[in-house]
Amino acid sequence: DRDKKRSPYESVEEAKKKSKVFVESAVFEIDKKSLLDDDGDCRKRVWEFCGKNGWEAYDATSQVKIEKTYQECLKNKSASSTVIVKGPEWKYEIDVNSMTQTNIEHTDRKQRKIRFRRND
Repeated sequence: DRDKKRSPYESVEEAKKKSKVFVESAVFEIDKKSLLDDDGDCRKRVWEFCGKNGWEAYDATSQVKIEKTYQECLKNKSASSTVIVKGPEWKYEIDVNSMTQTNIEHTDRKQRKIRFRRND
């Protein structure tokens, strides 16, 4: 049984179905021309958060937002390290410096670890 105060959905599956931005498999190649790492090499990254069932990939829209924020921080150390992304149920603040995700809509402000892995 899900707590109605925490989420309007009966299950995570229902939230995923009703979300317009959730993509079941968000493994894709980031635009090579605009997103370069600090060595100038193109990277293929998959951004993930540590969920209840282990590491899970963000949806495609969030992947792009997080990667752009990360690239800006590599280029400019004073750039903002945070970006807001929408999950199937909640909005999250992603901080690429501390490598954390914070639920900004829930009263508990649950925080989780994030990471990226190369998708070679």
